[in-house]
Amino acid sequence: MDQTKRQARLAGLLYFLASIPAPFGLIYVPNKLIVLNDATATANHIRASESLLRLGIGCELWQATMFIFVVLALYRLFKAVNQGHALAMMILILISIPMYLLSVVYEIAALLVVSGANFLSVFDTAQLNTLAYIFMRLHNRTILVGEIVGALWFFPFGLLVIRSRFIPRILGYLLFLRRSAICLVI
Repeated sequence: MDQTKRQARLAGLLYFLASIPAPFGLIYVPNKLIVLNDATATANHIRASESLLRLGIGCELWQATMFIFVVLALYRLFKAVNQGHALAMMILILISIPMYLLSVVYEIAALLVVSGANFLSVFDTAQLNTLAYIFMRLHNRTILVGEIVGALWFFPFGLLVIRSRFIPRILGYLLFLRRSAICLVI
């Protein structure tokens, strides 16, 4: 197997491993815990499902960490196609990763707020519930910002695939469609 195929398989494997926990951490967990416009119900869900939120946090940390390796593998794969586009793709992905990591801090803050720690006794329950709700909503908003910035990397990625000759061009055009769909949804 030649070097390009080996690098492409590594990039694909890393992308797959990074993506496995994403639906659970980014979709399932927030949908189970957040009750729109109801801070008390959201806080109660967090209290009742603390381990679910911790598992979701772990999934998000896994995904963000793995994407660092994904971007390095993709850069190595595509730098011979066009180093400028490969660098742009890498930078756009790397810019979004800290946003995803920051979003996890908000979930940790929500866990802390509902923990019942002694130093929180200056707040009443309604205030703590509201803080937990705000932190969970900030998590979602930070993810949204990360998605907006992150969606931009599909443009140079699509160009690289189209120009590569070792990946079917149709996949490059599909990446353009994905980027457009993400931007329309957001």
